[in-house]
Amino acid sequence: MNQQMTRKIFKEIDKRSYDLMKAAERFGGGHSILTSNQASGLAVSADCVDNPNTLITHIQNQSTKSTVREKDRGFWRDLKKEIEALRGEAEQVFVALEPPPDTTDKARKEAIQYIQLLLARDYIQHLSMHEVYARALQKHQEEDYGNGA
Repeated sequence: MNQQMTRKIFKEIDKRSYDLMKAAERFGGGHSILTSNQASGLAVSADCVDNPNTLITHIQNQSTKSTVREKDRGFWRDLKKEIEALRGEAEQVFVALEPPPDTTDKARKEAIQYIQLLLARDYIQHLSMHEVYARALQKHQEEDYGNGA
């Protein structure tokens, strides 16, 4: 993938960032709150993987850990679905880029995977920040309630 195409991809991801943030907020609001360590670990994991399938496998593994509470398993299962669903959006981004007609199937697949990974990273970054904020707000409210406020 050339530098010009990469710039176009980043531009398209940026256009969708606000919608990804809102989707992440809705998702986070409908699930139990992650700890700060879980939220930052999730964000680091998303940044470290090189394809969306590795990220999906990591998320799936989180839901099967014996130390995960049952209510948290739903979070990880649903997050896996959210990340998988970003494939459709990645395909839309690819089409919006107006790739050359001679683009090979392999190049198309690689580009879509790369786009999906970038979308997932953005989504998870927003979700992680939502979780950290929600945890801090919850702690603040508990302190206020405990002090009779």
